[in-house]
Amino acid sequence: PLGIDKLIELFTANPRKVLGMAVPVIKEGAKADMTLFDPNKKWKFTAKDIRSLSKNTPFVGTEFTGKVIGIIHKNKLETN
Repeated sequence: PLGIDKLIELFTANPRKVLGMAVPVIKEGAKADMTLFDPNKKWKFTAKDIRSLSKNTPFVGTEFTGKVIGIIHKNKLETN
């Protein structure tokens, strides 16, 4: 199985590399752009979680472990 560090790399840095974009580095004094993720949060996917116009998915009612709990974009916190 893949570890959390490898999954983060695959979902964040690799798509940027494929598109020829710079991979951001977290450093003191820089504007923050990051996703806040709780790897232990258990939750059930419901129809209200769908943000697409298409509502057909086999995942409604599925229980997951790990959830995005917010983002920081241009130093502004947005939570779910």
